[in-house]
Amino acid sequence: MKKLLLSSSAFCLFTSYLFAQPVLKPSIGLSALPNDNDAICNIVCSPSSWNFNTDGLLVGDTIPQFQFYTLAGTPYDAQSLLNTGKPLCIVAGSFTCPVWRGKITELNNLITTYGSQVNFLVVYVVEAHPNAPDVSPYNCAVWTTTQNQTENVLYLQPTTYGAKKQIATDMINNTCACIQTFNCPMVIDGPCNEFWLTFGPAPNNAYLINPLDGTVYAKHGWFNQAPNNMGTSISSLLSTLSVNEQTAFENISVYPNPSTGEFTVSGLQSAVELSIYNILGEKILSKGISTENENINLNEASGMYFYKLQDENGNVSSGKLIIE
Repeated sequence: MKKLLLSSSAFCLFTSYLFAQPVLKPSIGLSALPNDNDAICNIVCSPSSWNFNTDGLLVGDTIPQFQFYTLAGTPYDAQSLLNTGKPLCIVAGSFTCPVWRGKITELNNLITTYGSQVNFLVVYVVEAHPNAPDVSPYNCAVWTTTQNQTENVLYLQPTTYGAKKQIATDMINNTCACIQTFNCPMVIDGPCNEFWLTFGPAPNNAYLINPLDGTVYAKHGWFNQAPNNMGTSISSLLSTLSVNEQTAFENISVYPNPSTGEFTVSGLQSAVELSIYNILGEKILSKGISTENENINLNEASGMYFYKLQDENGNVSSGKLIIE
């Protein structure tokens, strides 16, 4: 006899298959791992026209898809990270930017608090204060800084992807003995500074992205610099996502439990799309439901399955199914 046990939960195993997939703007790259000898595109400096708070994307803007690579060559892309149903917090970092180095402790504190609920990603961008004779992209002059000289963070602006990887390696390995290890993945911006130009230009800005629609929920010209507080923004977004789900699905029930494989969805306030997935994340059933007391027959082998209910506004409720 098959028995169907259902446990409702907003978060469960294989959530990447259970949440709405936001539609992002066209990709800014990359489609493949760059070669070490790939040249870095020309970096145009600007002494006065750039504004970290208003340049790049703004609150409410839909972000573009992007894919960049870690030092080990592992790709991370925006679409996949948002498809997990978790908000995405992106922080730009430049090794020669003392502000970035000083913010790593705050980043780690956020990861400790919210790491199970939010995806964090560091993107290594152009050097803010390269060593002489290279000039800073932010004032068109040599601007090494006293702190960089004291801490021996002295690098020329990299001219190849391989040189950029070497600086990133030194940052990860803390060769200056002046920073903490940040506890989240770091990817390297593309050879033509695709992320820096689209999301900046800035040495240490940050974005919090809503997973439902891929829009900017919060933007920091400087990461976590007053009056901006990323912890407050994250807490607000998580609360909003939770309230939306509870409001949309608070009256829905799925029964009976246990079951032989047939169950009923009731309490709908509006039409929803029901999807059921196996343990591999493969969709085995998709059905639009718009009537009260909709009967569903899940004729599958014994094992664990997952369901997702999604309404037209993108609100999602999900849970676990076990057939014995």
